[in-house]
Amino acid sequence: MKRIVNVIGLLGFLMLICSCTSKEKRLKHILTGDSIAYWNYEWPRDRAEYWGFTFSFDKEGNVKKYSFRKKENDRFLFTDDGIVPDRKWRISGDTVLRFYYLDIPCKIVKYSKDTIFLNEFNKNTMLIRVKGDLNIKKPTPEPNNGLKMRL
Repeated sequence: MKRIVNVIGLLGFLMLICSCTSKEKRLKHILTGDSIAYWNYEWPRDRAEYWGFTFSFDKEGNVKKYSFRKKENDRFLFTDDGIVPDRKWRISGDTVLRFYYLDIPCKIVKYSKDTIFLNEFNKNTMLIRVKGDLNIKKPTPEPNNGLKMRL
């Protein structure tokens, strides 16, 4: 009898591990697609109808941040003083997404193939899959070494 209980307990533990792994793999596939996927990041703010950010997630764990001008429907790579930061993403367990700043946990509240609802520091945010043309603009160097958008 004790042996049956131990076997059932072991099977339950293995099923739990497998379900977590498959959920994590499913989330990774949703987030990256076959190679890379782009997601608009939405959070409560003023002028949300005019601007935002888009993130790209790839299978190697790299993430890039783009400024998103909603009225113009275009994006450009976000830089810090002309330097594109090298950032990563990962899923911790099967309920926490860490991206861009890995020390900031975003709890995954629920998700579908097109929307991921997050909670960061008790603030509801979400990622919405970008469909259609990304319209990513490339910055062009100016004579004063500043960056200007090529429109």
